[in-house]
This record gives sequence, structure tokens and C-alpha cells, in this order.
Amino acid sequence: MTVLCTSDPDASKAAASLSVNVGSFVDPPELQGLAHLLEHLLQLASTKYPGANEYRAYIQDNQGFSNAETFNEDTAYYFTISPNAFAGALDRFSQLFISPLFDKDYVEQELHAVDSESKGNLQDIVDQENSVIRSLLDSSHPAAKYDCGNMNTLSSDTLDIREEVIKLYRKYYSADIMKLAIISNHSMDDLIEWAVSKFSEIKSLGDTRPDPLPSPYDV
Repeated sequence: MTVLCTSDPDASKAAASLSVNVGSFVDPPELQGLAHLLEHLLQLASTKYPGANEYRAYIQDNQGFSNAETFNEDTAYYFTISPNAFAGALDRFSQLFISPLFDKDYVEQELHAVDSESKGNLQDIVDQENSVIRSLLDSSHPAAKYDCGNMNTLSSDTLDIREEVIKLYRKYYSADIMKLAIISNHSMDDLIEWAVSKFSEIKSLGDTRPDPLPSPYDV
């Protein structure tokens, strides 16, 4: 894992971001949007903090904000928070990547959340443009697939969606392809100690990124 720590005595907020160098391009063709669903489910709970939305609730209770985004070849998770709650936030944040629960009781809820995003995108001009671009690409290329996903693309009569999410996580979420950035008014020594002690348990599986893809415009 590549780590960047920034100590800024004048910072009024603390923040952290962790990016994983895989995104929607690793979606199985039969489950478009699976990486996006993984992003949703991963943030809900971990073995150490099993309460539903423990991480998000802690952030919100301490004047913070959290979000995540799935891109073609990256997935980014990030939050801001009051500095005096930063250590606790980092612990909850790191555990999402060390031992996420992917609670089966919330799969349907997050499927609907993804579907709601998909419907909202229909009104977004940028997403409308992206839809047109996808229609012009080589249909066999991942860039031509629907990366957001919805209830249709994430439905299967033969596959367990939760198990497919877990497979994707276990195959690709390796410390070797992660980058962590943290900033706070705490000392550099504290930030380095937290980065090492809280994130070193994330599994190292080597470079799990798929092979480079040809241009989607090569028809």
C-alpha cells in the first residue's frame, strides 16, 4: 500500500481517502454494476464493528462526511471528520477493508440504492452523454457495459449476488493496489503510527489488477 500522510497544524478537519486500483471494468458481463454494489455493501459493517452503518454513523456524529465512488479502473472511499475523532474514524474505516461483513440482510437494500442512483442518472446530462458514447464502443469491451448497474443488470436466477460480491472483493481488494492519504492537525508521528497500526492488516494478494485492455474504440 502506498501511504501519504500530511500534518497540517491549521487543519480544522481531518480527512482520509483510500483508493483501490480496480473498478467497474472487473464486473462480470452477466452482473454489470457488481463493483459498484461491492462499494455500497463494504461500507455498512465489519467484523470488529458489526452494527449496521457503524462507520457512517460515527462520521456523522462527529461533524463529518463520508462517500465513495466507483470508476472504470478505480474505486475511492473517503471521509472528513472532527480531528478529535480521527483515530476512531480511521479504525472503523480500515476495518471495512480488513474484514467487511457484506451482511446478507442489507443486500436488497443496497441493490435498491444502486437502482435509485441509476434512475437518477437518467436525468444527468453527463450520464446521458456517456450512454451515447457506450453505444459507439466495441461491445465486447468493459467500457461499453453499464457500470452503475441497476435491478435488471444485477439480477440472476442462477447466481447468489452476495456471494459474487464477496468473490470480487477476495479476488481484487489487495493492499498492493491500494493508496491511502490522510491529513489532520495531529503530529506526523501520530499519523504514521495510525496508518501502520490500523491498515497493515489489509490482505496483500500481490498485484491483482487485470491485464491492460485495448482501446474501446478499436472496433
